[in-house]
Amino acid sequence: KTVRARGDGYVCQVAAQVLGGSITLDDDYTNVAVGLEYNPLIEPNSVHVATQSGSTLYVKKRIVRAFVDYYQSLGIYINDNLIPYQEFGDELDTPPTLKDGVFEYNNLSDWLIRESATITQKDPLPMTILGIGYEVDV
Repeated sequence: KTVRARGDGYVCQVAAQVLGGSITLDDDYTNVAVGLEYNPLIEPNSVHVATQSGSTLYVKKRIVRAFVDYYQSLGIYINDNLIPYQEFGDELDTPPTLKDGVFEYNNLSDWLIRESATITQKDPLPMTILGIGYEVDV
């Protein structure tokens, strides 16, 4: 099996192969969490706006901004763009702390009938998405 590992709050390496019931890590760690490799994907339904003239389900629309509300998370991507979690002044020799917030992603799409934001994660880090919101031109 291919697994991913976190050691002392850091992502240890890209992937490790289980051989004889164990893995070899790239460094020494005190606390290690190991699990099967998976890449979560959140893709909400297409935007639907109820207007006075009717439904916009099959009408071209443009997502101007997307808002991702997250809690105690790291390493979240929206449309393959990393939501920043490190700031100037963060210590470089300590693992990043879990973050809460609402990230605003601008200029999301062109005029399309079906469009939504895609939320993914590439490393084995905590991720809790509380909600996704949009500002839409119709």
